[in-house]
Formats: sequence, structure tokens, C-alpha cells
Amino acid sequence: AEGRARLVSDWFKGRRADADVLASTPAVRSLMLDSGRGVDVRGQIVTQLDRVASAYGYAGIWLLDTHGQVLARSTGAAELGRENAEAAVVAAKSRSMHVDLVEEASRKYLVMSVPVFADGGVESSRPPMGVVSLLMRPETRLFPLLTDNTVPTRTVETLLFRTDGPKPSYVSPLKGDSAGWSAIDRSLVTLAPLARRAANGRDTLGGVLDNRAP
Repeated sequence: AEGRARLVSDWFKGRRADADVLASTPAVRSLMLDSGRGVDVRGQIVTQLDRVASAYGYAGIWLLDTHGQVLARSTGAAELGRENAEAAVVAAKSRSMHVDLVEEASRKYLVMSVPVFADGGVESSRPPMGVVSLLMRPETRLFPLLTDNTVPTRTVETLLFRTDGPKPSYVSPLKGDSAGWSAIDRSLVTLAPLARRAANGRDTLGGVLDNRAP
């Protein structure tokens, strides 16, 4: 489990690196510093965003200011509207990468919003000048990291779940058939305190209620 968690963590670090590389280019920095004034967005930036989106499987790449206003986006980028803007504002205020899972037209998207600083640092004392938002269908790159078992088993599985929001919920797909919503809710109730222990850096091992049908 620890190795799989490290694999997922490294994957998100890779997405952070993608955003940092984009933000380091002169055209993108000029766009964010001047809020789009005097920058040839189509000629200098959109082509670059399209190239990165195609190479790394993103459903879209957005450049936003710290208030969530769109400065530029890749061609055909999925339209998430309010969710994308809110994620950008959270990333700018927290000064750290913000990851969310949103649903649009029956499709789920990972929204990974990364603040950009004028000095090019990851953690800067200066306020961010903008945000790079990367959109990706999680089943294309992230979920396969959870299901790619070297030795297939019937019972062992790695799951992502979230404890924020109205109530805890699974993010990644479940392995096999569940025993119903009540069983899923009960399993999440037992997972929540374990997740809080892990988030505090404590070694966590405990039993959980199975969500699967017998």
C-alpha cells in the first residue's frame, strides 16, 4: 500500500512539474504579469498549450488570473466554468497545488490547479501572479496506477477516497460488485478516522467494513 501511495504521489508531482514548465515560458509569464494585455495569445500561447495537452493526455489546459478569470486555454478544452474558477482561487489563496474531481456532462475530470509565482519558485514569499489548471480524465492515467496489479488477486485493491464535502466518497472505481449504498457508506465511515491519522503523518493500520457483495 505504501508503494502504491508513493506511486500516486509521484504522479501528481509529475503533473505539478508539467504546470511549472508551462509557467516558466516567457509568453505565459508575460500573459499573467500583464493580464493578457499586449500578448498574442493565439500565436504564442494556445499552440503551446495544445502541444502539451496532446503530449500528456490532458483534456484541457487553462491559464487564469488569481481571481479565476480565464486568460487563455487550449483548443477544445473541457468547459468547467465555476468549478475551474473556484479551484484557481483556492490554489492562489493557499499558495499550493489544489486537486479536485468534478463532474460535467456525466464525465469526471481531475482539475489540478497550480499557482504561478513571479520568481519562478514553488514556494515563494511573493503572491502568485496566476494559476495553471490542468484537466484530465482520471481513467486515462491515474486510475490505471491503482488497478495495475503485478499479481492479480480477488480481494486486494487500492482505492482513492475523499473525506471533504457533504460526506466521504470513493473517487476511484470499486473492484467487483458492491453490496449497495449502505455498505459503501459504512465502509467510508470506518475509513475516515484512518485517513485523518495518515494525514497527520502517523502510521495507519486498521480494519474496515467491506463494501463488496459476498
